[in-house]
Amino acid sequence: MKRRCLLAVSALPLVLLACQVHRPAPKPGPVPALLLPSDAEVWLGLEAAATELVGQPVTLDDDAFAEVDFAEVEPDEPRETDGSALAGQVYGRPQTLRLLKDGADCVLLNQDSGQQRIVTGARCRIAPSV
Repeated sequence: MKRRCLLAVSALPLVLLACQVHRPAPKPGPVPALLLPSDAEVWLGLEAAATELVGQPVTLDDDAFAEVDFAEVEPDEPRETDGSALAGQVYGRPQTLRLLKDGADCVLLNQDSGQQRIVTGARCRIAPSV
C-alpha cells in the first residue's frame, strides 16, 4: 500500500507538467493598428462608428489612422440659433479614439468610455512599436 501511494505521489508532478504542456496558448489581445487604404464605403463606416462612439457627428481627416493609431475628437461647439459659434463656450473635453487589430478585425475603441465597434470591411495592419 505504501509503495502504491509513494508511486502515485512521485508521478503527480509529471501529470501536472503534462497538463500545462498541452494547454492551448492564450489568444493575443487587440493591438494598436494603422488603417490600410480603403474605399468610400469603409470610410463612411469608420466615420459612422466614430460618431456612434463619441455621441456627436464626426468627420475624420483623409489621413486619419494612416500614420498613428489614435485620433482626438474635439467636443462640438455650442451654437446660436443662427448657427454661429458661441465664443468661448466649449463644453467637455476631447475624446480619444484608437484603432486596434483584433485577429482579422479592425476595431475602433473610445479610450475614454471603453466602448468599441468593429469597422466592417476595413483592413488594418499592426502599428509599428515606437
